[in-house]
Amino acid sequence: MAPKQQAVTDYVTPQGLYVPNPKTIIAKRNPGATDVNYVLGTLWVNKTLGTAYIMTASVAGVATWAVISDSLLPLTVVTNALSPYVVQPQDRYIATDSTAGAITIDLPNTPQVGRTLTIYDYTGQAASHNITISTPGGSTTITAAGTSATSKTLSTAYESINLTATSTSNYSGQIIT
Repeated sequence: MAPKQQAVTDYVTPQGLYVPNPKTIIAKRNPGATDVNYVLGTLWVNKTLGTAYIMTASVAGVATWAVISDSLLPLTVVTNALSPYVVQPQDRYIATDSTAGAITIDLPNTPQVGRTLTIYDYTGQAASHNITISTPGGSTTITAAGTSATSKTLSTAYESINLTATSTSNYSGQIIT
């Protein structure tokens, strides 16, 4: 039996550049000409400097990376050692690494209406070590995937959830697998 094919996600950069089905690389450095083992369209985020690049060419063992943003919104990387992680006011994008174990992300119980947040399994370990997004006070709900509850769980490799606070007691979201 053939393995189940994983669904893919497409991205649009802040400048409107469409990137179909990339693998996002999150690193503490910028990409270079020798970083050739990636498909065209791969996104590379330097989490130290907050810069983002896209691979535009790879010819004769030389990669070309174009800057797509030199001032990304803050990227927070959360590991099992930081769990439970309480979402901070500056958090917009949370990349999770559950390689060492399950992670819990606690959302604010009274969100600011309109606030957006993306939580992403960037290591692909959610199938082995789930990522639970919760509202610990129990009075705020998360509406996604057709249900409302005080928590949602990412349990598929590379799964993510995009959340928007639609009121001071509800997050509306979309789970992307």
